[in-house]
Amino acid sequence: MEHRSDCAVHNEPAYPNDYCDCGVDIIDEARGFLYGLIGACLDDLKDNKITEDKFKEILVEDILVLKGNHFRICIDRLVAPQGHPQ
Repeated sequence: MEHRSDCAVHNEPAYPNDYCDCGVDIIDEARGFLYGLIGACLDDLKDNKITEDKFKEILVEDILVLKGNHFRICIDRLVAPQGHPQ
């Protein structure tokens, strides 16, 4: 994804570039977090460290909860004063 044209990362030359305030960095961070969690669960399933039922439970319950919490944290960061991460 590309930053919006009015994102703070494109401030120069009028002002110094700043932290992303359009949300692209946060969306990418959340996506990476979820892909990493799913990948770890798939590895555990392949290595017989978890059962298929436990894998389904993680996908259905735990990832949805973690996704919700992670996106909430990301949204909190996005709406922080002047768009700076807290």
